[in-house]
Amino acid sequence: MDKSARLASRIAKGGNVMLTTGKRVGCALSFVCGVASLASTAWAVSPADRCEAAKDKLVGRYVFCRLQAEARAIRTGDPVDYSRCDSTFGLKWGKAEIAAGGLCPTNGD
Repeated sequence: MDKSARLASRIAKGGNVMLTTGKRVGCALSFVCGVASLASTAWAVSPADRCEAAKDKLVGRYVFCRLQAEARAIRTGDPVDYSRCDSTFGLKWGKAEIAAGGLCPTNGD
């Protein structure tokens, strides 16, 4: 049985087919180029985008804090107290805007 027949037999059986050296180099090169393009895209984030992402993250944490306060109120029977959430996240919101150097899409909101 010649080499191509054995290869066809392995492929038909679902066997493992090794890549030739040229194909390995091509796969490795395309992988490296793909990673490099993703990395360069990640480095190109503008301060406005970074600020917006930081604010989005803070909004999620703020909502979670408020939900915890509501759950605490339900468990204890006390009125809901959002003061801890408001004070903590009000300061962090301002810090996110300051860190962006005034380049946030919206400021003072």
